[in-house]
Amino acid sequence: MTQPGGDNQAEAQSNLILVQDGIEENPINEPANEIDYPTLDGKPKASELTKDVLESRPQRRLHEVITMAIYFSLSLLTVIIALPWDVEFGDHATPEKDIFLTGAGLLMAHALAFFLATQYVEHGRFSGLNADLFWSQLVAGAVVTFVAITPFFFVGHNAGVVASELLLLGFIAVVSYFTARSASVSRIRALLYVMAVVSGAFLVLWVKNLTH
Repeated sequence: MTQPGGDNQAEAQSNLILVQDGIEENPINEPANEIDYPTLDGKPKASELTKDVLESRPQRRLHEVITMAIYFSLSLLTVIIALPWDVEFGDHATPEKDIFLTGAGLLMAHALAFFLATQYVEHGRFSGLNADLFWSQLVAGAVVTFVAITPFFFVGHNAGVVASELLLLGFIAVVSYFTARSASVSRIRALLYVMAVVSGAFLVLWVKNLTH
């Protein structure tokens, strides 16, 4: 049997919230403050994880852009080095056309691979962060491809091949230099690092051209 006033007491008790040292009344129309309690396993709270993701997003984007640009530089250098010197190029066979088609093919292959991998990992979804990284990578690859074919607009085929090679190698060298300097090393050590990276790039190009 329900006692008189029982409903009022239950309603009053439902408007009380437990705090550290006692019980404090919470107004009916005023929502309780959200408190981020620490997790029992010592892991970061969800709010902290979200903050870390937001803060690291520009660094992640920069990382992907540089990675894609260096990858395209090495891939296009492989194509340029393999171009024959003793062939008269015509309207249907030109170095810039070969470089452009190679860059376009790499972009399409990367887009397909990135899309499928993201769909698999995210269970059919495509998050905003991955979409941002996807477009950053595509833009980086497209820019490197455009830079590689730019010399052919101003000089002949043979001179354009040399200029394109120097531009791509120069980009790799510049990235290597600033990478070393970001680690607070001296200019001499940074230049030695550049020489090592460029040597590694030549090794990669040599291996890729073994079949030509």
